[in-house]
Amino acid sequence: MRQSAPPPARLHRPLPPPSSRSSRPKWCWVKPCGFDLSRTLREADLIEPVRAAAVSGQVYLTDGNAVFNRPGPRLLESLEILAACVHPDLFEDFRHKHRAVLIQLERGAALPEL
Repeated sequence: MRQSAPPPARLHRPLPPPSSRSSRPKWCWVKPCGFDLSRTLREADLIEPVRAAAVSGQVYLTDGNAVFNRPGPRLLESLEILAACVHPDLFEDFRHKHRAVLIQLERGAALPEL
């Protein structure tokens, strides 16, 4: 019996702007699988539609490769990052702890460089 190889990985494309804007999210996270934070920052075409869609301007870039897209112990770290973003006043210690893998984008500001 022959086992076929899995299909090659593909980058997920962002929602087209009309669809993402109509959802009007309060918080948005950009955390592509296989991308560290510096690679995510180089992919402006992934980020800008999300930033345009965010109602509150609460857009975060995270290291999807190291934290969000892995099972196991990283699940707790992912929850700490989400808590720090959604309730920064309650979880300031988590924001500090995960500052190396979390960037909040300011509305209208240029993308930061690492």
